[in-house]
Amino acid sequence: GKREKKGIRTESPYIFGLPKALRFLIRPASGMALAYIDWEQKEFMIAALMSGDKNMQDAYRSGNPYLALAKQLGAVPHNATKDTHRAEHEKFKAVVLGVNYGRTKHGLSKMLGLPVYECEKLLRGYWKTFSAYAQWRKFVRVQMFGWGRLWVWDGWQCLLGEKANHRSVMNWPVQSTGAVLLRLAILLAAPKGI
Repeated sequence: GKREKKGIRTESPYIFGLPKALRFLIRPASGMALAYIDWEQKEFMIAALMSGDKNMQDAYRSGNPYLALAKQLGAVPHNATKDTHRAEHEKFKAVVLGVNYGRTKHGLSKMLGLPVYECEKLLRGYWKTFSAYAQWRKFVRVQMFGWGRLWVWDGWQCLLGEKANHRSVMNWPVQSTGAVLLRLAILLAAPKGI
């Protein structure tokens, strides 16, 4: 598969980087198996659990946190689904996923093609709905810039360098916990011959 990097198309080193329409060509060797498993909205739930944000946890358990937020903010009716409100689903998906990486109202405006004031309103709605998560993220920032490091429960650490990327720092505990959980899943699967 090819991907854009600074305007240049490059070959992806990942087998699942191929376009979805071509993935049927990926076949395991004889006697082997291949699985493509998506841990849906993993980072969202990890953030919800780490921050203790009950609204986020409920949104995850709804099966579609993007529409759960849209419903909470009155942007769609309570019976809305991804099929009935695809445009709203995609808009709120961009908000939810963008927040993890520090997307601003300006970045969201460019991505969605909406006025900045509307994107600011969307972000305000997000932070108001998930206020416990908002407080936790402030704590993470204070922790990182105060101590100069963050760590997850298995001891993996992130040290703050001289030119720390604020956006990476804010999402590091969530992504790192996801990596820890993936490693644990592999360790549990390996003895079973998987």
